[in-house]
Amino acid sequence: TALCSGVMDVVWLKRDVRLHDHLPLAMAAASGRPFALLFLYEPDQLSHESVHGSHIAFVNEGLEELEERLRKFAGGGEAERFIVTACLEATEALAALHARRPIARLLSHQETGHGVSFARDRRVAKWCRTNGLEWHQVPQSAIVRGLRADTSLETAAGTRAETLWYATWAAHLESFLQADAVEDPFASAPGGARAALIERLVRPAVVGLPMQLRHRDCGGEAADSRGSSASSSREGGAGEERFPSAT
Repeated sequence: TALCSGVMDVVWLKRDVRLHDHLPLAMAAASGRPFALLFLYEPDQLSHESVHGSHIAFVNEGLEELEERLRKFAGGGEAERFIVTACLEATEALAALHARRPIARLLSHQETGHGVSFARDRRVAKWCRTNGLEWHQVPQSAIVRGLRADTSLETAAGTRAETLWYATWAAHLESFLQADAVEDPFASAPGGARAALIERLVRPAVVGLPMQLRHRDCGGEAADSRGSSASSSREGGAGEERFPSAT
């Protein structure tokens, strides 16, 4: 069957655990190719000072809600899982998936975050180039990541509207504003949502990713030890567990 052989696409869920306005998922569903939904609890991201256990609890709730909505589309039982989750560094997780079943495309939204997430994305981009994968990053904001200001003397003497970086940003902004939101990611899927999820979605049990887990079993590091005593009590004490449970 299609789920037992051949290449697959991977939809990398980052800060976009949703169905509405999810072009990467729509691209995977419309392709007719098997695909997997991947969410990673990345140790290097979770240990950033901006992350608190309450943030991961919020993400876990979103993952559970997304699982429930996918089950309704597929007509599955409560025990069925559709999203592959793991506590792994991004390139390690992708390498493990690629070893089990070749990845044709990595599909995600372009993330705009802190320097640690940017460094991770640069590692992932290098890994994709090395392994001959396409990585499609769909913009979800007006920010052009990695765009550098032109500091030449000619630019300094001119106006902002004449600079290359401004022209690039303005073109990106116009394109972003003109793009229509994707109301239903399965609208163009051959056979519809049910066929995509039942016949082509590569389930967690099939992938067999190492360190795979249910998202209820993994939380984020309560990195902010300066939080309120109520928060510390609720989390079991900031820093007491590296990945405190969000349940």
